[in-house]
Amino acid sequence: MTYNALMDTRNAPPPLTFFLPGISKCGTTTLSEMLARHPDLLLPTVREPWYLSKEHADRDWSEYWELFPRVADYAAVGDDSTDYTSHLTIDMVSERISRYFPEARIVILVRDPITRIESSFREVHNSGPQYGFDAPFELSEAMIEWPQLIEDTRYGVLIRRYLDRFEHVHILFTEDLVAHPKESVSAVFQFLGLDPARCPDYGVPQLNPGVGKLVDTRVLRRLRNHPLVGPRLARIPVPTQDRWLSRAGLRRRFTQKVDWDDKAQRLFRERVQPDTVAFAEQMGRVPEAWNRSINPVFDDPA
Repeated sequence: MTYNALMDTRNAPPPLTFFLPGISKCGTTTLSEMLARHPDLLLPTVREPWYLSKEHADRDWSEYWELFPRVADYAAVGDDSTDYTSHLTIDMVSERISRYFPEARIVILVRDPITRIESSFREVHNSGPQYGFDAPFELSEAMIEWPQLIEDTRYGVLIRRYLDRFEHVHILFTEDLVAHPKESVSAVFQFLGLDPARCPDYGVPQLNPGVGKLVDTRVLRRLRNHPLVGPRLARIPVPTQDRWLSRAGLRRRFTQKVDWDDKAQRLFRERVQPDTVAFAEQMGRVPEAWNRSINPVFDDPA
């Protein structure tokens, strides 16, 4: 079928063959970039479109079609939205994918749970000004205020939604991707029905690094909440804020170790560790780095 003929079927979804639904802060952006180097694979023109997690996405597919130009020219076409494994949307999205793309193949990235929580904690601090919220300085408070730090780290619970609905699910450890990029990405290509030899570049790109995340000082946090200063500061574009405030020493790179206070440790042991142990048993193996979470050691190496 020609592309023009496919365009006439916009009342139906585009012919996607796979999904890369996260999990967030596990390297999805990096894997997407590596997969996109294959000449027979197409990812959306806007990375992480989160299209299928929109409530009314399946009422009009035209916007989704726009993300996949010349779709008929590719053997593998996929969507790389980490929101598709969010605990808030995974039930709706996994059901929606199974309904409209029942033969799709699913690739899911997972990372040492403690490290994922620490990465997410840095991200909520970095992104806070963009979305107008103040991330708590204490990790335990953040884990309570932002449940995704816990719920999106319970891999066994989340991935079960896809295992129950799809025959072909490939789970990749972030640590294996970093340590063995060629073998890891070649396995994904083979899983998607592509020839790995058609993609000779397997270098791991440095994307979205944790060392680039920013955090407010407590002085800046007080200024943001001052009734006179705060509203004026909020009107300044966030990139400009980051630039000016970093130079002033009020917004700094989040390079310090994450402090696991006693309450945060207890929350992890109660809410995450049992799932981590069960998931490791289900998988048959996990990278050695995961020992930190299976037998919790709360010492951030970053």
